[in-house]
Amino acid sequence: MRGELWGIAPQVSSDEGDLNPTETRLESGHADPIQYMVDCYRKIDSYQVTINSSQSNTLSYYFKRPGHVRIEFIQPFGGAVIIYDPDSKVARLWPLGYPHFPAFTLNPENRLIRNASGQRVDRSDFGALYQNVQTLQQHGKATLAESVSINGKNALHLIVEGLDNFSTAGVHRFQLWVDQSTVFPIKVSSHDVTGNILEVVEFEYLQINPTFPPDFFKQ
Repeated sequence: MRGELWGIAPQVSSDEGDLNPTETRLESGHADPIQYMVDCYRKIDSYQVTINSSQSNTLSYYFKRPGHVRIEFIQPFGGAVIIYDPDSKVARLWPLGYPHFPAFTLNPENRLIRNASGQRVDRSDFGALYQNVQTLQQHGKATLAESVSINGKNALHLIVEGLDNFSTAGVHRFQLWVDQSTVFPIKVSSHDVTGNILEVVEFEYLQINPTFPPDFFKQ
């Protein structure tokens, strides 16, 4: 199935509540699959995932509401750890691994802990991605391309593109390949207004609502 599904439209919120993502599916029949992804995401408490970026970054990413983030670098800077606390709004960096000396307290805007595209640790979760995607959607159009199989998973291929030269965070077009079972992206690519690829990110080994140790996000 291929075709434009939705264009500029208001966001619609759903009631909060418990959700087992393995009991739901993302189908092409949803009026707005992107909003459905957002609604499902709002109903989970935590997740962990391995992230592989075309910017030569591989890391283990952990998130717990209301915004706790832990990043463990695999490459480059193998062993380095960043923990962000939404209460203090600061991040702690352990270059040699947690909790080994030295450790640095940094503002999320600090360039030392922003990636090559400028992404901040306090805006690094799927929620921040969805916000950018929806902003682009509201100023453009979204299209459902052919469904594909990625690593044995059935995925919907969504393309969201701004009208004219509209961009958000430097991105004019997103392509998302979304696992129909978990309703989480498997792969995301971002493009500038000229069509050049800015970054390709792949997500593996996703776990939804894992139980973290009590001090896992302790700084």
